[in-house]
Amino acid sequence: MDQLHCVDKLNMNLPNYFLADLPPEASVSATMVSEACQALKRNRERYLATRPTQDIIRVISDLAKSWLEAGYTFRRRWRPVWTLFSGN
Repeated sequence: MDQLHCVDKLNMNLPNYFLADLPPEASVSATMVSEACQALKRNRERYLATRPTQDIIRVISDLAKSWLEAGYTFRRRWRPVWTLFSGN
C-alpha cells in the first residue's frame, strides 16, 4: 500500500476551515480569501518549506495517480466541489 493510500486510513488532523468546504450557497468575502491565503502561507512554511522539491513532486505524482481511481477516498469527498468548478 503506498503512502497516499495509508493517509486514507489515518485519523487525519485536518484544519476545519477550507473555502472548498463552504456550502454552495455561501458567499465568499474578501476577508475569507485573505484568511485562506494567510493559511496557505502558514501551511507552506509548516509542511513544505523544509521538504526537498523531489519529495513534493513525488507526493503530487502519487496523488495524481490515486486520483484516477474512482474509489479513492479524497476523490469521492471532493466530487461535489469538483462538480461546482468543472460543471460535470
